[in-house]
Amino acid sequence: MSSVSQNLSKSQSQGASSEKIPHSLTGGSSNLILKLCLKHGLRPAGWKKLPTWSGLLLNSLTGVPFRWQERFSARRANALKTEPAPPLFVIGHWRSGTTHLHNLLTKDPQFGYLTMRHCIAPNSFLTMPEFINNKLAKMMPDQRPVDGMKMGWDFPQEEEFALERMTDLSYNHCYLFPDRADELFRRSVLFESNPADAVKWTVEYHKLLCRLSLDQQGKTLCLKNPPNTARIPQLLQLYPDAKFVFIVRNPEHVFRSTQNLWKNVTKLLGLTKTSEKNIEKSFVSFYTRLMEKYLVDRKKIPANNLVEVKYEDLESSPVETLETIYSSLMLDGFSTAKPQFEQYVQENSGYQKSVQQLTAEEAELVQSQWGFAAKEWGYADGAWSSAPKSLSSAEISGSVKSD
Repeated sequence: MSSVSQNLSKSQSQGASSEKIPHSLTGGSSNLILKLCLKHGLRPAGWKKLPTWSGLLLNSLTGVPFRWQERFSARRANALKTEPAPPLFVIGHWRSGTTHLHNLLTKDPQFGYLTMRHCIAPNSFLTMPEFINNKLAKMMPDQRPVDGMKMGWDFPQEEEFALERMTDLSYNHCYLFPDRADELFRRSVLFESNPADAVKWTVEYHKLLCRLSLDQQGKTLCLKNPPNTARIPQLLQLYPDAKFVFIVRNPEHVFRSTQNLWKNVTKLLGLTKTSEKNIEKSFVSFYTRLMEKYLVDRKKIPANNLVEVKYEDLESSPVETLETIYSSLMLDGFSTAKPQFEQYVQENSGYQKSVQQLTAEEAELVQSQWGFAAKEWGYADGAWSSAPKSLSSAEISGSVKSD
């Protein structure tokens, strides 16, 4: 058994329980908790979780004074008046190496980033008392229950963990209500249900980044959020000069890893239930729609503001891959940050990922549904180690046919 499997089994044997791992809606506003409960929790599929809803609502009430304190604070008002510097966005499908890449990039001291501190209290982190932060920090596990990777209060995190506590337009709600995952994905990631949803999401996201920028002393924000792979038009509307790093991985490995992600997260945090077959149908469809949308939207990113890298390259040559990213995006500071990169690589050299073979039926499914991505990034016909080198936005635009 790999170290990842052992870590995962240990987390699950300990219950990965609510005593150890706070529910992902913990820290959300009372209005949001109540809204989600009325829409999803009162259905027969969610009746068994009504005690969980009660706990979440009670917990949210304890945060009211802190949220109101920040809402009327001068610090928040100042933050919302200041535009963040153009961010660096790390995008790519879940389980494609986005976390590893983000962890590496944020070792560069020029970057600010979002942490679990911001996610647990997304509406009050600017003015939260330190003793509350210390108490909340003790609630955090040392490892992610999904894959055994290190995590903690001050580790880099993705914005979706904050957004799911701020708005009903969050991809992470797909894990909480898997029987309605397709509806939630179309509404919160693709913005297909109502044009007003894209506007609402954009406003909430910008507010989060304005406050985060102030909290991080105005540094350029390095942000990682897989759903943003399909939100490029909204990101460019807010930050037209933003830089993007897209990371891609062998689709066969993504399939098994994503399958495990859904299985474990819905078991730990799900507030409704559905069949494993429906879950598989959802994540297979999500990959297809996310990547197809990226292939269209990447052409909207200005030249020299996008670079694509492979997870396999990052794994085998992490520092060299980072140098390619800095060079392609014309980012300064690589030589200064290189010792921090090398130290992180050394400290995490013992991490082992779990890779399991697909069944013949699963392999056929990946080929039929995700084959377009395998072909686009050089993974077709099992040529996993011979994919093309990292591409810049200029090379991408030159190799992609116009609409």
